[in-house]
Amino acid sequence: MGKTIEEKIAFLKTCETGFVTDALNLLGIRDCWVEGVLPVKPMNGATMVGEAFTTRLTLVRDVEKPVSLYHVVDQCPAGQVILAADIKETFLIGVNLLTRAANKGIAGFIVEAKNRDVADIRKLPMPVYGQGTGVKVLPTQLKPHCETKVPIYFGGAKIYPGDIVVGDDDGVVIIPRNRLDDVLYQVELVADVEHEIATVNRDQKNLPVEDFLKVLSRKKKPRE
Repeated sequence: MGKTIEEKIAFLKTCETGFVTDALNLLGIRDCWVEGVLPVKPMNGATMVGEAFTTRLTLVRDVEKPVSLYHVVDQCPAGQVILAADIKETFLIGVNLLTRAANKGIAGFIVEAKNRDVADIRKLPMPVYGQGTGVKVLPTQLKPHCETKVPIYFGGAKIYPGDIVVGDDDGVVIIPRNRLDDVLYQVELVADVEHEIATVNRDQKNLPVEDFLKVLSRKKKPRE
């Protein structure tokens, strides 16, 4: 019997984004790294993992019933990660919105924008990623309107609803949902090698470099 999606997510929470990156490289999967976003507060070794709840924003002058990011939070199931694309530097995400997301049990919030209220955001239990901090606000004559559960381009990555989002202190990487099992199979190999390397570095500090490189080379070949 195969693992459930919950079990797969639980395993990924024990891994680093670097493990996932190496696994994606082994499989030749590209364009899965979200460039330009970092956590607002240190993750301290924790890993954020969840299914992607995607949203794309446009700025409009007139719309009868705009869908705001508050509506997006309301629509997003607990345990998923919101990725809000196309906001850029003209919009700020603050603590009021993010507190509602954290209270709902959303696993993480990643914005293609800057954040404000960062002192308060850092107190939240939910990981928040963005493009830094700022104080510039949205032009008052424009309103944000969100499309949800649509494919998005975000920081150079193509992301579909339901893809798996993995984030830590190094950044964010995306696992395509239709390749999840393949990637997990390789992540297990990479994790084993990295743990062996950590043991060597701790217990065999004078190991000849060629022997060390033999251990390292094991994660350069895909697991069959």
